Amino acid sequence: FSARTDNISLTQELRRNDELDPGLDKYLANGDLDLDRSGIINDAGEAEPDGVVTTADVVAPSIFGDIIFGSGNDTLTASAGSINGAIDFGSGANVFTLTGAAPETQTTSFAGTLTSSGTLDVTVSGLSSLTLVEQEELGSAPLSSLTLDGAANLGVIIDPAKITPGMAVIVADTLVLNGDEYTISPHLTALVAEPYSFTIIETGSDLSALNDTINNQIGSEVGYVYNVELSTHDLGATQSIDATFSLKSAEELGLNTVETAAYPVVLSHFTGNAALGQALTDSNDAESFTAAFDQILPQYGDGTMLLQAAMLEAANGAVGERLRLITKGGQARAHWWVQQQGAHIDRTATSEAPEISGSGFGIAFGYDA
Repeated sequence: FSARTDNISLTQELRRNDELDPGLDKYLANGDLDLDRSGIINDAGEAEPDGVVTTADVVAPSIFGDIIFGSGNDTLTASAGSINGAIDFGSGANVFTLTGAAPETQTTSFAGTLTSSGTLDVTVSGLSSLTLVEQEELGSAPLSSLTLDGAANLGVIIDPAKITPGMAVIVADTLVLNGDEYTISPHLTALVAEPYSFTIIETGSDLSALNDTINNQIGSEVGYVYNVELSTHDLGATQSIDATFSLKSAEELGLNTVETAAYPVVLSHFTGNAALGQALTDSNDAESFTAAFDQILPQYGDGTMLLQAAMLEAANGAVGERLRLITKGGQARAHWWVQQQGAHIDRTATSEAPEISGSGFGIAFGYDA
């Protein structure tokens, strides 16, 4: 659309349910297929239409790649699915809207960069998420207004090595935050040893009402390895929301004795290697972080040995049982014999060793002459 001078309106939504014409007894619109086919399960175990088309019925739409608008007053609206890429709204009075609502359970999302040489009003509402990725490489996203409503999420993912000091990732003339369900999710793509801060948004709006409550709005995808705090700042003519990251201690991460001993060494090496550091910062919960961290360490648990020992004991037991039977005269002539055996190991995690859970099965067989 880059060469267009007229107004462009682009909408991304779920396919709509065909309308049933009772008189004709068929579905109208784009065909005779009723899209609403995954609804309430009745007593017969069959799905009855619930009256709404969701991603339980159809595949969510998606756009991958850059969108470049022209000089008109352009509008981009997404009420379902995902958009991934760079969006350049060009000049003109532009509007970008992300929405999501029940009964849909999938988030309407955008991830990429935003640029505009005109005005740009952005609204994120309901079950929807706008995440700026690598925006620091282009400069601040210039918005006339930004509105977060309902359970909307604003994400900002930056590489601390690439952002210009003092740069705000978003500069919005007006910031509107409705309710207390919205979340703000800043994220660093690298490990930073010392506490690190950057400005998520700078705005002309008054943020003083958020001074005591802004940390209640932190989202879940901020990197489990970090303690993250949000804060508001009065810059004179404008105000800002900043994020501060500080690495958690081994105790805060719930590391065991072996992992704790390795933690400082891992940090000293991984903070100097962006790719390795991102392997840890990408984990947003304890389980995935511990799994990623343990991949770095040499094998220190005894789970494999314990299970192998249990299986060996079971095999010896099978042979021993056969010998006991022969000793007691349970066989009069040559025989083939076979016996199945199994073993199970289950041990909860301790401060010294990881959790162990495993099962093994085998067969012992032989021929007695």
